[in-house]
Amino acid sequence: MLLRRRRLPMQRLNTARRTLIWCGAFLLLFCGYLSCLVLIGNSFDRVFLLNLAKIRNSVLGAVMYGFTCLGSVWGVVSVLALCLIFLNRKKLALPLIAEVTASWMLNEVVKHIVKRPRPEFKIIFENGYSFASGHAVNNTVLYVSLFLLLRYVYKISAKKLWPILLIPAIISFSRLYFAVHYLTDVLAGICFGLMVVMIFVLIYKKIFKNDFIKLNT
Repeated sequence: MLLRRRRLPMQRLNTARRTLIWCGAFLLLFCGYLSCLVLIGNSFDRVFLLNLAKIRNSVLGAVMYGFTCLGSVWGVVSVLALCLIFLNRKKLALPLIAEVTASWMLNEVVKHIVKRPRPEFKIIFENGYSFASGHAVNNTVLYVSLFLLLRYVYKISAKKLWPILLIPAIISFSRLYFAVHYLTDVLAGICFGLMVVMIFVLIYKKIFKNDFIKLNT
């Protein structure tokens, strides 16, 4: 019985690893599909933004502008600083910074490979290339990782944490609202972000295996 109890956490660890790998493979294929749509061109992106423009108003615009600022470089840096201050496990908080940095670097590489221009009818100024959305990539990594950290390390109920996952979704939508990205840019950004999170979870489980066994038992 003692040996069986010791093996169960390892079995769960291996199952979780396989699940992450399969999910990562699916996201990679989906990102490849989105990249093909961008490279060959598609009319849906443009039509989607033109239809989205119909819902714009001053109140919603102010809300969306607040979220798009929250998702900016300074917003992300501020949230990371708060994580370092209030999360007392530095070996868990520091990888959060590494994840966001890695996601930013990955996205910059992709942007300069694809070199997709931003929509010509954007309503706020943004420079650089459009594919993929940096706001979508970085904030998906930040808030999904923060959700996992609070859920599995600090043992906070998922029912209390689910609003955290709405933040990157709203930030990503704000980029469409202001027409600084196409829909495929945002979807690819979210997928890239999720892949970065999965890779770092696999790396962390490999390096700090004993910690994860304790956390899941």
